Amino acid sequence: MNAIFFASLFAAMPVGQAKTLLIGVNGMDCATGCPPRVESSLLGIDGVDRVSVDFDKESACVETTVEVSAEQLTAALATESYTLGAVESVETCDEGPKVHPKDPWANTEGVDAKIISDGTEFEINAHLAAGKFTIFDFGAPWCGPCHVAADTLRDVMRATADVAVRAISLGNKPSATFDFPVVKQHMAFAQGVPWFIVFSPQGQKIYEGGDVEDALKSIERKRK
Repeated sequence: MNAIFFASLFAAMPVGQAKTLLIGVNGMDCATGCPPRVESSLLGIDGVDRVSVDFDKESACVETTVEVSAEQLTAALATESYTLGAVESVETCDEGPKVHPKDPWANTEGVDAKIISDGTEFEINAHLAAGKFTIFDFGAPWCGPCHVAADTLRDVMRATADVAVRAISLGNKPSATFDFPVVKQHMAFAQGVPWFIVFSPQGQKIYEGGDVEDALKSIERKRK
């Protein structure tokens, strides 16, 4: 019995008083941002306390305190254009709920930074920050050094007003990181992530490489 048929049988039935549900999420194939959107949609259901999403398995572990129906799950997922797969009441999730790592640039509070691409092509000139050094940061949620570099750049931006970051997020699956169109467009010589391309306020490229400290040194040299 396939997952879609299973879900259709389940749609009108209450899930019951189970505290933990393991649900399939169909359509979770975007380069980035899918898990947070799935999580947000499900947390909108009254009685859902916690959601953790496993992108690789296209599933979510949902912890509830009240009766939740498959119809509610279906409606919640539909708000983000996903569909409900198989639903199973479980004691706990396998190996515990798998928490999806946030994008390195999920937090942009107080800094001039934003995600401009989820792997799709873009024109650099359209995203240069006026009057500032612009760092194009190519990274991914699963990449530990990408998170460290993002923290470093946030500290720099909070200390100085002439640096901006435009981030490119390369998906949640390490095996697919270099399959995105933007890689061929802007990362032909990159051997991994993170990868940085830095432009001066005058629009001149002053650095390209994988070391955040070297990227910042290129800015310091240009300031002098």
